[in-house]
Amino acid sequence: GAGADVFDYSQNNTQHFVGSLKGGAGADEIKGLNTNTIWDLSGTQQKFTTAAETVNFAEIETLSGGTALDTVKLSADIKEVVLGTPSATGLTLNNIETLQATSVDNNGKADAKLTGYAASSTWEITGLNTGKITDNANSANTTEFTGFSELISATSTNNQDAFNFNSSGAVTNITGQTNDTLNLYAGINGFGVDYDWAVTSSNNSIQAQIKRSGQSTDVIIALVGVGTIN
Repeated sequence: GAGADVFDYSQNNTQHFVGSLKGGAGADEIKGLNTNTIWDLSGTQQKFTTAAETVNFAEIETLSGGTALDTVKLSADIKEVVLGTPSATGLTLNNIETLQATSVDNNGKADAKLTGYAASSTWEITGLNTGKITDNANSANTTEFTGFSELISATSTNNQDAFNFNSSGAVTNITGQTNDTLNLYAGINGFGVDYDWAVTSSNNSIQAQIKRSGQSTDVIIALVGVGTIN
């Protein structure tokens, strides 16, 4: 219907409905089982699968994992995901340990957006459009991600995110807030990595485009809105 429906599997792992679920016009949610689950949104039929069963679903705005390991595989037409906070424009995910995006632009490059937790968080960027985010106040809220070219800091009050890059870390865009920090990889003992900078403006925050010297445009780090760069 038009209301906000919740399909709750979290209370019983043995006896429950195993047909097809369909939300309506409202903000609908599935609360998953407390067992390892794969949420597969990559095909024509969205579904979640455990070792024992598969449940199909459609028109669901929020997916909430249980207490075990949950993996979400996104289809190419899902371009925006928000962690923990209801979204008017993207899919909302709760308690998801692994997140895989497949959306690409006309040039075949990743173009999905990931908005982090409302609480202050640490982003570890470990590869091209790859890494993990951890809620600083609750380390159990950790999500590993791949295929996201834009990382977005939540706009909640006093949110302070840190974006940490290792030697292989790179994304196309970071949209941060004035309290956020960007920590670039400096190499061993601070030597060995050079960066090219193009600062476009500064108005209570840093807006810049950064890339490792001598590397291709695929490893550009473009960012807007962070308060500190180290």
